[in-house]
Amino acid sequence: MKIPMVVFSFIVAILLDIRAQDEGFHELEPEIIDRRTLAEQHYDKKGYTVVSGDLSGLEFAYKKLLVLDSAYIPLNASFATPDAVDFYFEPEAVLKVDGRFRAAGTQSNPINFSLVPGFDLLYNAQVTSKVWQGIYVGEQGSLVLNHAAIREAANGIIARGVCDSLELTHVHFENIDDTPLHIDGQAVEAKPLSDYSLECATPQKASRKEPIQRKRRLMSNTLFGVAAGLAVTGILLDIFAFSADEQVRSATSREDARHYKDNAQLLNQAGNAALIASGACFVPAVVLRIPLGTNK
Repeated sequence: MKIPMVVFSFIVAILLDIRAQDEGFHELEPEIIDRRTLAEQHYDKKGYTVVSGDLSGLEFAYKKLLVLDSAYIPLNASFATPDAVDFYFEPEAVLKVDGRFRAAGTQSNPINFSLVPGFDLLYNAQVTSKVWQGIYVGEQGSLVLNHAAIREAANGIIARGVCDSLELTHVHFENIDDTPLHIDGQAVEAKPLSDYSLECATPQKASRKEPIQRKRRLMSNTLFGVAAGLAVTGILLDIFAFSADEQVRSATSREDARHYKDNAQLLNQAGNAALIASGACFVPAVVLRIPLGTNK
């Protein structure tokens, strides 16, 4: 007798269910899944090359880079992009520059730093942000951008160093949540959607007389110190001379009295000489503190 196919399938399902109950189901463990592997597979199909971590040794054979989490240029390392390379970032990703980073595009083909388009994004349930974090330049880092665009970021560029650590020419900021440009803790006006170039204040050139003035101040300080030392010495010698003179009155013999008197005169003369020398040092010390004329 032939067994109908429906009945056969029902029997097989019951047997499989009994076996699963005996042996237990194998639970999936999402935490052990390597997301980078999934991301590389996903973005490779979209035409991106996934990068993260240290970029200083990266070799270019591609035009679209996708940054996962964070990418950085370490201290004393450098990184330069060829033309027509674009950087895309997953939400909350960041580019950190502690070394030297240089990216130069052209007027017709600027280099883009942007959020990965939504239709290309690999879904991540743990990330709710819709922007990447921006470019962070360390205190000793250096960032050079020429014909570049920074888009859809929480911050554009945050530099902890001085203005001279940045060279920005023809940079375009668009859809930045916060101020596009921060330098040394201060927001710098960089209008969105404009062709922006950074101009740092030129430090004032030091006067040619400034080194001479520094030497004069050093000499003055030295003379002030010598004058003070001589003045203290003179005062102490005068005190000793006064003490010796008092001993003349209490001497028990003429010879002792003459001895004390000679000592008192000698100490008094030495004290006066020290005070005169102190004054001789004090006068030029004051003169050397007078600034030189402003004429170069």
